[in-house]
Order: sequence, then structure tokens, then C-alpha cells
Amino acid sequence: MTNANGFCKLLLASAVVAAPTCTSGCHNGSHPDDKQAVYNSLDQNDLASVIVSQDRDNGVIKLTGIVGSQARKDHAQQLAQQAAPGYRIDNQLTVDQTSILNAPSTPAHGPNPTDNRTASAVVKAKPKK
Repeated sequence: MTNANGFCKLLLASAVVAAPTCTSGCHNGSHPDDKQAVYNSLDQNDLASVIVSQDRDNGVIKLTGIVGSQARKDHAQQLAQQAAPGYRIDNQLTVDQTSILNAPSTPAHGPNPTDNRTASAVVKAKPKK
């Protein structure tokens, strides 16, 4: 019985070591998919020109694009942090007051089918009669 008892102990020890490994392997530690929530929040606050990228493995949301003031850059970061609370926000927005004055508020990047985001509606001018 000594061999059987030793085998059982070895098997039990292996199971104890393997259990945390299986648990960590089964849950890859990635962050939730909050990209769309960030886009929605930005769109609702007239910041639709901001481009959002998401690194779920490292927990980083990156904001890129051009905004018209430092206040809008800061606001975009606050909105992103609220929409994706478990992420670190990498705010790489550029402040440029000159080129943003005549820019449309529709997204500069257009619809992206991979993130299920729809483009903002574009209202066409009525033809003059």
C-alpha cells in the first residue's frame, strides 16, 4: 500500500499545483470590451471625431485625433475613464484650434464594422428652388 499511498499523495500534489494554472489559463485576465461604450459617451458629448483603440490584454484605451481645446481633450479623457473604469486611458489627442474650426462633427474614421459602430447621420442640405 505504500506505493499506492505515495501515488495518491503525488496525484493530490499535482492537482493542487495544476488547479491555479487551469484557473488562470481558463480566465485570460483580459479586460471587458468597453470600446463601444467609450465611443457612445464621446459621441453623446460632441466628441465624435475622437478615435478609440482598445488593448484588452493590457487594459489600455487609447484616444487619438484632434480636438479644439485642452478642455475638450481633458473632457474626452474623463468620459473614456467613466465608460471604461478598469482601463488606463492613453490620451494622445492633439489640441489644434485652427484646423478644428471647420471640421464636421461626424467621425473622421468612418464606420468600422469590427467595433459595430455606426457612422453619425449626415444631414444633406435641401436643394434650393
